[in-house]
Amino acid sequence: MATLPPGVDSRSFESALTEFRQAIGSEWVFSSDEDVALYRDAYSPMWNEGNELVASAAVAPETTEEVQAIVRIANRYGIPFLESPFIHRT
Repeated sequence: MATLPPGVDSRSFESALTEFRQAIGSEWVFSSDEDVALYRDAYSPMWNEGNELVASAAVAPETTEEVQAIVRIANRYGIPFLESPFIHRT
């Protein structure tokens, strides 16, 4: 499993992932180590350092309503998030 978000326990994170999947479909929630590795910053000076910021999961909502649902779920569980223009459905 990927690194947990700061301040979020594994049970809460798994619950949030379940809700993300219900909101946008499981095929658009990426949480495996292999998937999450694609979102590492290849140019980070902190690469492989203890304080490197890494994603715990990635989601690819398609509609405004799906984005709103993701933000609500993340806020409910205290999961920080960063919007990225590079996650698109194809």
